[in-house]
Amino acid sequence: MDVQELRERFGGLLTAHRKRKRITQEDLADELDMSPDMINRLEGGKSGASFRTIAKLAEALGVDPVAFFSTDLQAGGLRRKKLNQLIVRLARETDDTLDWLAPIIEATLKSRR
Repeated sequence: MDVQELRERFGGLLTAHRKRKRITQEDLADELDMSPDMINRLEGGKSGASFRTIAKLAEALGVDPVAFFSTDLQAGGLRRKKLNQLIVRLARETDDTLDWLAPIIEATLKSRR
């Protein structure tokens, strides 16, 4: 995994945890005394974060810092680039959107078997 892929994973999971807490980028930026643009850049994988920033983000969102780098999938699954891209993309969606997508994904996969 290269640095850009790591930034994208971090950004996608940061977005997911922020949305789960139901706060905006602006709210998170205010809480951390950061600019909303920096939060946007982190979430978009355009910028990396220092360990200090990662710790502050984790505390503000009530998660362990490792939550920005890993999902509940087995580690081997995360080495698959396409799977990781899908996880990052889906992590940004709301639960309502995921509920809507789930049967579509199931039907599509079932038709391919």
